[in-house]
Formats: sequence, structure tokens, C-alpha cells
Amino acid sequence: MKIFISETDRQDAHRIALKNIAGFYAIPNWNTENNAILYQRLKELTPPPPILKPLTEYLNAYDDWFKFYKDKKDIEITTGKEYELNEEERIELTGLIQQRENKRKELQNMFDKLQFDRFKRFRGLENVEGLAWDESGVPI
Repeated sequence: MKIFISETDRQDAHRIALKNIAGFYAIPNWNTENNAILYQRLKELTPPPPILKPLTEYLNAYDDWFKFYKDKKDIEITTGKEYELNEEERIELTGLIQQRENKRKELQNMFDKLQFDRFKRFRGLENVEGLAWDESGVPI
């Protein structure tokens, strides 16, 4: 099993999600604070932002997937041999990937909705991209 993911990759994945959301909520120093501080500041918002739950679920799902890979990489380092997944592990890995992707999509959908509610625009949807509304809600 070729494994090319590191703790830095994990932190970067967290950083992208946290930075986008912290910037949206205008968290002070959102672009320079570390992940733990950004997450803590998001948790401290009053009222709690609705995106906090899908964010937490995504971060946890990503970490579960990462831990699976890290555990296998540790075995490779210890044994000096490439790790081969058995059928049960393949099924587990598939489930972890699906969970991670489902949680990422839920987070992205919530973020898209928040942006639409605030800015009246969607991200990445061809059928509405570029639309703008006047103050009365009429497309212009």
C-alpha cells in the first residue's frame, strides 16, 4: 500500500475549512491564527453558528480516515514492508472515504447556503453562477 499523506496534509485540510469559515464569520486574525485557535473562536461565537456541527463532523471524519492510513504507515515503517490491505480493511477504508466525502459535501453545502443567504450567490453551480439580485430580490 503506497501511502503519501502526512500530518502536514491533515493540518492543511483542516486549515482550508477553518480559514474559509472563520473568514466568513470575520474572526479576528482568521488568516494568521492556528487551527486550534480558529476552531475555539468559532465555538465561542454567540449564537453558535449552524455550520459548527458539519465542520466538526467533517474534521472528525477526515481524522478517522487519516488515522487509518497512519496506522498502516506505522506498520510499514516498523516492518520495512509495504502494507497490503485485507478485504475487511478495504471495506473499512471504503467506508471511511465515503464518510469523509459525505461530511465534506455536507459542510460545503452548508457553506454555500450561508454564502447565498448573505451574498445572494452560489459557488460553483452553473445554473445560477453570476446571478445577482437587486434589493427587492429580482434578478439583475
